[in-house]
Amino acid sequence: MIKKGFFLLFYVLFSFASSGQNLFLADRYLKEGETEKALRIYLDWYDKFRRYSPQVYDNVLDIYIRQGRYDQALEWVERVSRKSGSGIFEVDKYHLFTLKKESDKARRQKEKLKQTVTVRPAMTSAIVYRLKKYNYLDDAVALLKLALQTKATANLYLLLGTTYAELGQTEQMMEAYLQSVATNDVYFHYLTSFLAKFIDDNPSNKYNRILKRKLAEKIARRPLPVWLKLMQWIYVRERNYNKAFVQLRGLYLQNQARPREFVQLAESAYNARQYEEAEAILQFTEQIPELTENDRAEIRLLFTKIENQTRNNNDTLIREWKRRARITSHAKIRAEIYEMIIDKLVFDNKNYESARKLTDSLIQTERNPKIRSRWREKKADILLLTRRFDAAAIEYTLLREDFPYDEINYNALYKIALASFFSGDFDWAHTTLKNLKKAADKKVANDALWLDFVIIANREAQDTIHEGLKEFASAYFDYYAKNYSLALEKIKNAQPRFKGQKIHDDFLYLKAKILWKSGKITETSSIWEEILSHTHDNIYREEALYRLGIIYARYLDNPDKASEYLKKLLTEHPQSFWFEPAQKLFREIKENQGV
Repeated sequence: MIKKGFFLLFYVLFSFASSGQNLFLADRYLKEGETEKALRIYLDWYDKFRRYSPQVYDNVLDIYIRQGRYDQALEWVERVSRKSGSGIFEVDKYHLFTLKKESDKARRQKEKLKQTVTVRPAMTSAIVYRLKKYNYLDDAVALLKLALQTKATANLYLLLGTTYAELGQTEQMMEAYLQSVATNDVYFHYLTSFLAKFIDDNPSNKYNRILKRKLAEKIARRPLPVWLKLMQWIYVRERNYNKAFVQLRGLYLQNQARPREFVQLAESAYNARQYEEAEAILQFTEQIPELTENDRAEIRLLFTKIENQTRNNNDTLIREWKRRARITSHAKIRAEIYEMIIDKLVFDNKNYESARKLTDSLIQTERNPKIRSRWREKKADILLLTRRFDAAAIEYTLLREDFPYDEINYNALYKIALASFFSGDFDWAHTTLKNLKKAADKKVANDALWLDFVIIANREAQDTIHEGLKEFASAYFDYYAKNYSLALEKIKNAQPRFKGQKIHDDFLYLKAKILWKSGKITETSSIWEEILSHTHDNIYREEALYRLGIIYARYLDNPDKASEYLKKLLTEHPQSFWFEPAQKLFREIKENQGV
C-alpha cells in the first residue's frame, strides 16, 4: 500500500515537473517567433491536464489573434470558459466580434458585460483591466461608472482615475482620484502614490494647478480633513513649506494631526535648505503640550542643525548646544548634537584642543559601546587633522580591533590609509587601500578606489611626478580639513608645473571637488567639462557626467542638456558608483517632461 502511494506521488510530481518543462519550451518558441511549435505544445498541455492556466490561455489566444484566426480563437475561448466563470472571457469575445466586424454580436456582448458588472460588481476590476489590455478605454470608463452606481468603492474610483489618465482627460482623472479618498480615506496613501507620477515641485505644472483648484473648491464647501491632508501633501511636493504648515495647523485644530507630523515637516523644510520655514514650524511645535520626549529631542537636534547652517560660529552658540545635548534623554540624538559640536570646534573654529577635551570626556562617560566608538573615532580624527599621523593610525587600529566585523572597521582602515597618504608613505597607503575596494560601504569603497588610483598612476613615474604626488597629498589634506582656500592656492601653484602629466588631471579633479563643496556649483561646470574633454580616466568621467547632469537640471534649468550627460553615464558606465543617483535624476527629469 505504501509502495502504491509512493509511486502515485512520484507520478504526480513527475507529471507536474515535465509539464513545467514543456511550457518553458513553448514560451521559448513563442519568443523566438516559432508560433506553431509553441501553439502545439500549449494545446497538448491543455488536452492533457484540462485545467485553466492564464499563461496558456492568453498565449494561445494571442497566437490565434495575431494570425487572424478569429473563429478558432472564439472556439478556444468557448472551450476554456466552460472550465471557469471569469468575466474576462466575455471581454475576449467582445474583442473577437469587434475584430470580425460583427457589430450586432459585439453590441450584444457589450450588453452582457454591463449586466455582469451590475449583477457581480466584484468582477468589474478584472473586466476593466481586460478591456484596457485591448485599449477599449471608453468602454472601460462606461463600465466603471455603471459599477459605481451599483456599489461605490475607493478601489473602483482609483481604477477610473487611472483609465482617465490613459485617455489624457486630466480633469476627470483628478475628480475620480479625489472621489476615491472621499469614499474611503484609508486609501490616502494609495492615492498619493498614484498622484506622485503627476505632481512635482513646479507649481505651474498643469496637474498641480488642476488638483489645487479642485481641492480649494472642495475645502471651501466642506473642509474635510482628507482634503487638507492632500493640499498639505501637494505643498510639500512643491517645497512650499509655509503653506504646508498652514494646512497642517488646520488639521491639528481638528484633532487630525499628530505632533510628530510637525517635526517631520520641519525636517523636510530643513533638508530643502528652507531654514527660516523650518525654524518657524519648530517654534510652533515646541508649544504643543502632547509632545513626547523623543519629539522634543528631535526638535533640539533640528534647532541645532539649523543654527549650524545659519548662525555665526561663537562660544555662546556652542554652550547652548551643549545644554541641549545634556537635557536630551534620547541617546542617539544627543550623540548627533555632540558630533555637530565637535565638528564645529574642529572645522569652523579650528579649536582642536577644546574638541579633544570634549571627546575625552565623552569617551569616559558614554556607556553604549557603539556610541563610544564614535567619540574614539573623533579623537583619532583630531589627531589626523593636527598632522599627528602615527598617533592617529594607532587609535584607528585599536578601534578596528574592537569592531572587527563592523562598518566602523572599514572607516578606520580607510583613515589609516589616509594617514599614510598624507604623511607621504604612498606604498603603505596603497597596501591598505587594496583591502577596501570591496568594502560593504559603497562610499568607502569608491573613495578607496579613487585614492588608490591616484597613487598607482603617479608613484611609479620619474622623480618630478613623485614630487607632484606629494604636493597633491598636501592639497588633499587641506581639502579634507576643509581649508578650501589654502587647498585652492596650493593647486593653483602646482598645476602649471605638471601640465601634460597625469597628476595635472588629479589636481583639476580636486579643484572641482573643492568648488563643489564650497557651494560654487555653477563655477564647477567648466572644470567638469574640461575633465570630460581631455581625460580618459573613467573614474573622473563618471562623476563629471553626474555633476554636469545635476548642474544643468537643478541650477541652469536645462533638462535636455542634463539628460544628455546622465544618459551617457547610464549607457557607458552601468557599474558606476554614480549610476543609481543618476538613474533617479534621469527618471525625475523625464517624468517632469511628461515622457
